[in-house]
Parts: sequence; structure tokens; C-alpha cells
Amino acid sequence: MKGRLLAACIGLKLTGLLIVWGAHMPLLGWTVFFLCGGGLAVAHLVIPQWQGVCDVVTAFDSGQQPAVWLTIDDGPDPEDTPRLLELLAKHQARATFFLIGERAAHYPELVQQIRDAGHELGCHTYSHPRFSFWRMGPRAAAAEIDRALPFLEATRGEVTLFRPAVGIKNLWLNGILKARKLHCVAWTIRSGDGLGRDPQAIIRHVANRARPGAIILMHEGPEVAGNVRLAAIAGVLESLSAQGYAFILPTEDQFRFAPVKFTTTPTSTKELLCN
Repeated sequence: MKGRLLAACIGLKLTGLLIVWGAHMPLLGWTVFFLCGGGLAVAHLVIPQWQGVCDVVTAFDSGQQPAVWLTIDDGPDPEDTPRLLELLAKHQARATFFLIGERAAHYPELVQQIRDAGHELGCHTYSHPRFSFWRMGPRAAAAEIDRALPFLEATRGEVTLFRPAVGIKNLWLNGILKARKLHCVAWTIRSGDGLGRDPQAIIRHVANRARPGAIILMHEGPEVAGNVRLAAIAGVLESLSAQGYAFILPTEDQFRFAPVKFTTTPTSTKELLCN
């Protein structure tokens, strides 16, 4: 947890105690103490783009280029990964694959294929603890990263990006990531392919929200519905390529660390760049 969030949580708890003992309003005071003080910390844990627990990349500066950053979670997968690499090559697109360490250990050849194709590898924890990572102690949380990295890196320090399972962070994550020189990456557009059943609706959802500098979250593997697997990513690649977008891997100096709000919906990148 970063110092500013810690100070805010302590301040709210102290305020609650003052209301209980000073103003003699116990119901309000204990509500502030427990719900506001603790609730603020919980919100920063579970809302992927919020910055209080650690610095989170939420978009990137694309300059004058209409470009987006495609990120693909939960691989590698023996069925999806090879076909995804073919799709990306077809569209001259590059992507970041946030891989689960346990799966990477089973399919080292797929990890190497992603690397050889010029894509980027990111750490998505070792076991994908979607319901427990937030409450792990510092040692257990660090182990989720340290166990995964050897199966993702050909050389030490190759992996510089991390995404927690379902975007839920851990109170100790700030120090853990800094010690390992990792950046936490969230997203600008959540495609919805993890729960959606209509690939065309997913494609429209992404296409309507696409902007230069957006990070797009998509998934591979058997947890994605059968008719959505590959089809949604293929459709997004085709749709955004037709709109003039490039799929790139931004550098560290392009990262942006605040939620991006888009208030209009241009029909094309040409319209966006003319506004």
C-alpha cells in the first residue's frame, strides 16, 4: 500500500473514533471507522485502475499514431496460443501475453513460440489465485510472482510487466513489484470475453470504445466460451485494423498511470485525429 492511501485510511479511522468519543455518535462513528476506513482500502484493491495500492498502468501515450495495446491473459494454451500467433502475424499485430506460471511450466514450447514471434511476456501469477491473492501475506504474494518468473524468462529481467488475477491487487504489492522492477498493468477496455457468449457483441463493445492509447484486455484458453475463443480476438483485430489502428507494444516512457475517461464515441480514428 502506498503512503497516501495508508494515511487516508488511518485518518478516516481516527475520525470515526473522534465521532464515537467526542461527538457521542457511536453509530455514525463506527460506520466511518469500519466502512469508510476499511472500505477505502478495499476499493483500491478491487478496482483495477485505482492507484492507492501501487502504480498501475491504465493507458499509454500513442503520440500521433492511432495505436492500441492488446493484452491476452490466462495462457499459454495448446489449442489457442498457436492459432493466436497466426492471427497476430496475419494482421502484423503485436501483443502482450500475461501468462500463468503453472501453465507456462507445462507448455514451455508455447512460451518460446510467443517470444520468437516478437510478442511480449507478462507475469499473471503462478496459480491465478483470483479469490485469495488480495488477502495473502507478503511472503505468499511474492511467491506467486517468484514461482512464475523462471518459467517466463529466457534471461533474468526479461519480464517487466505484471497483472494480478482478475485485476485484484494485494496490500503488499507495491514493495513486491518495486523490488522486482515490475510494472502493474490494468486495462482501458475490458472486452468481456471471459463471460460473454456472443462474439459479435464483444467485438462491437471493443470497437466502440477503442481510442489511441487504450489497453485492451482479452483472454485465451478453455474458460472462454467455445464460440468466443479466438473468434472475438480475430474480430477485434480485423475491426480495429480496418479503422486504421496498429497493435503495438508501448515502451515504459509511454505508460500512463491514471484512469482515462473518453466522453465521445468517434466512428473512426480519422475522425478522432481531426477533432
